[in-house]
Amino acid sequence: MTTIGQSELMQALGWAIFNSLWQMALLWILFRAMVFLFRIEDPSKRSSLATILLISGFAWFIFTFVTFGKAGSSTDVALPVFMLDSSDGRIHDWLHTILPVASVLYLALLVFPFVQFIKNYRFVQVIRSRGIKKIEVEWRIFVKNISGHLGIKRKIRIWISNHISSPVTIGFLKPVILVPLAAINHLTTQQMESVLLHELAHIRRYDYLINLIIHFIRTILYFNPFVKSLVRTIETEREKSCDEMVMQYQYDPHEYASALLTLEKSNLLNRSFAVAASGSKNDLMNRIEIIMGVSKKQTLSFSRISGLISALICIVALNALLIFSKPLSNNADKNIIADAVHPAFALFTSNKSVNTEKGPAAPIKADPLVTVKKKKIKASQINERPEQMPEESIRLSANDIPVINVKYLDKPEVPELKAYQSAQIDEALANSKQILQEMQWKAMEKYIADAMTSDEKEQVRETYLNEFSKLDLSKWKEKLSLAYDQIDWDNLNEKIERAAFDIKLDSLKNIYSDLETNLTELHDQLTKANLKGIPDTGITLKMIDEQRAKVQKLLSRITALKTRKIIRL
Repeated sequence: MTTIGQSELMQALGWAIFNSLWQMALLWILFRAMVFLFRIEDPSKRSSLATILLISGFAWFIFTFVTFGKAGSSTDVALPVFMLDSSDGRIHDWLHTILPVASVLYLALLVFPFVQFIKNYRFVQVIRSRGIKKIEVEWRIFVKNISGHLGIKRKIRIWISNHISSPVTIGFLKPVILVPLAAINHLTTQQMESVLLHELAHIRRYDYLINLIIHFIRTILYFNPFVKSLVRTIETEREKSCDEMVMQYQYDPHEYASALLTLEKSNLLNRSFAVAASGSKNDLMNRIEIIMGVSKKQTLSFSRISGLISALICIVALNALLIFSKPLSNNADKNIIADAVHPAFALFTSNKSVNTEKGPAAPIKADPLVTVKKKKIKASQINERPEQMPEESIRLSANDIPVINVKYLDKPEVPELKAYQSAQIDEALANSKQILQEMQWKAMEKYIADAMTSDEKEQVRETYLNEFSKLDLSKWKEKLSLAYDQIDWDNLNEKIERAAFDIKLDSLKNIYSDLETNLTELHDQLTKANLKGIPDTGITLKMIDEQRAKVQKLLSRITALKTRKIIRL
């Protein structure tokens, strides 16, 4: 390759690096805007969106580099945003001088993250084949059964490893789950199953392959802070998504959270490519809060606001740097500055010079980004006739005044529904009223439980039910009638039935809890009196213990039924 070719290559790389800063900043703002506008709460969707944008930004970086590489030494260079030619000013010349130097510095510093990338990859390959031994057959059967239930068609192997301190998943074509011996010794059976399910969720989501891709992109664009922000978002949201998968099964949230904390205490592995159950240490507390159902309402934090502001400043500053680096030509029409201003976010633009030869001028199309220098109007011209006014004068007519349509302010008419539709709304309202009545009474009962006797509490309940029966549902029915076609009735009825079912379960739980308390007190009294049963009744301590065991079993079953979603194997 010649010296000129090397210089052009470095110039192209410099422009690609320069533009990648605002490109990734723009994609970061787009991600935050889409999450906010479309209310994307699902961690899996957030992770997928961030991954798509990150890969798109890297493709944009490659495209910019190839575009400049093909342009070579031509005077007009078509860039995804900026247009530069040989007539640019001092800033333009300075950029052409400094960008090759920046490219050399970039390649020199790229050695460190690239060496770390190769080192981490080789380490993962080492732990895949060394220091491993077979795990008990019951865990292999568990992994096989759950992977089949999750729809994972690839064969998954599970081994005990001596080189790790937390369960990890490696491999894409032949995924392997590595489990440390300490995890088997320190975790209960339920905790171990939940951790393995977390790793299987990673395999189902192809997280190992995605993890390899995003870390390669972060290695190449190591200088870009917005790349690091997108990668951190992907890692955080994918762990939350796998946690949600675990919580869909019958696993106790407290036990699962305790397992994650136990694994984090002994976790010393560099997990650049391995996907571990405990995830990032900084995000673990937030994950545990979500698992336990005590997470706080999301608010605009200072870091998010500062990140968005930094991205906007980066886009504006880098665009302005080249926009104002193009001085006006002496032969150009000084009344027009359009040659120096270009659309900030156009994918392709063309750099055309202004025709300065004498002759009829071509009509200039109106452009909101073109600044035109207006002629000054003297005070004596204000009272002149319209035909004597300058051409730049603005004339308004009645047709130019916009008319405000206030029809939308009228009260919408309630459509006439069919008999079955009206009955469906009435049934939904009746069930909702009953659910609301029970929920409100439970909330009220907590405050009067210790302050009133049973008779007084019953009188308050009768008064409450009497007042609640007077609740007018006509406005609710009107709103449901207006939005009838937009309502997913199957989903609504399912949620109402689930809420009613939970209320019944709560009532049963209270009854059985009181019964268990009475049986326990009776058992303690008989034991204290050294009696083997209740005299003259035939009821023995053994019978009381059996009944108490049955009640406890029913309580455990009720607790299991109250989980958000149950998947039975």
